[in-house]
Amino acid sequence: MPAYRGRGIGEKLSQALLETVEAKGAKVSFLTVHPNNARALDIYKRLGFVEQQSVPDYYGDEVPRLIIVEVSGLA
Repeated sequence: MPAYRGRGIGEKLSQALLETVEAKGAKVSFLTVHPNNARALDIYKRLGFVEQQSVPDYYGDEVPRLIIVEVSGLA
């Protein structure tokens, strides 16, 4: 929601999720994100994610997605 943008909520939630899955033993986390979603990409990059692959038709709807990965312990 626009009224809540820019408050760091998405980054805090994403960080908490990463900490939770890493505590449960996850070594790698993958996400897909639309390549034009600059706000989400900025958050994920700050959390240590890097682009792994661009897929032009990821969901079969001709909408491109980036697959990004974060390796725990490197972020």
